Amino acid sequence: MKIPSNISKIIPKKYKLILKEINTKNISFEKFHGKTILTWCTKHCKHSKVCFHCPNKFNNFNKDKKKLIKSFKKGILVLMRLPSSETAGPEVAKKQLSTPSRKILDKILLKLKNNLKNKEYNRFVLLGAGPCKSSYCFNIPCAVLKGKKCKKPNLAHSSMEACGINVYKTVTNCKEIIYFITKYTKPEKVPYGLKVGLVLFE
Repeated sequence: MKIPSNISKIIPKKYKLILKEINTKNISFEKFHGKTILTWCTKHCKHSKVCFHCPNKFNNFNKDKKKLIKSFKKGILVLMRLPSSETAGPEVAKKQLSTPSRKILDKILLKLKNNLKNKEYNRFVLLGAGPCKSSYCFNIPCAVLKGKKCKKPNLAHSSMEACGINVYKTVTNCKEIIYFITKYTKPEKVPYGLKVGLVLFE
């Protein structure tokens, strides 16, 4: 899919952006290493209880999101290839190295939504990559969980994983390559990292 000019302008040269049209039938909710994705989110991520957009008791653990996602027929899968040094190794979380790319991805999702609005689509779901709190409210409590308005309502989205989506299987369903990266993965062991987002529309 051709990258719109208003989006290509915000992509750093060190990143490679791929936009792929996707049928929602190719969005996977399969288990990952024997566990549901929502189980991974709630049991293995520290953000689950401190970020409204992550699955927790305040949003019924996002269990209704699967039904919402399946109510759409098509979308755009956003894949942004990053230098592995920004996604692999213990320094990534420690120094918040993935935050700039997450913010760029969120801006891409918003621009895609606005472009689609101009084509008279009017119903959307935007899903990002990773917890929004780590990018926008890293050192302060989530405003929504305090009964206040979100500080970044246009950019703070639930991640694909927080909605139960198996991102690895979804990406491979779209004939793209994604590498499994943990904090123990050495950057030199993978050619690139991948930030993945999704825009559903109708």
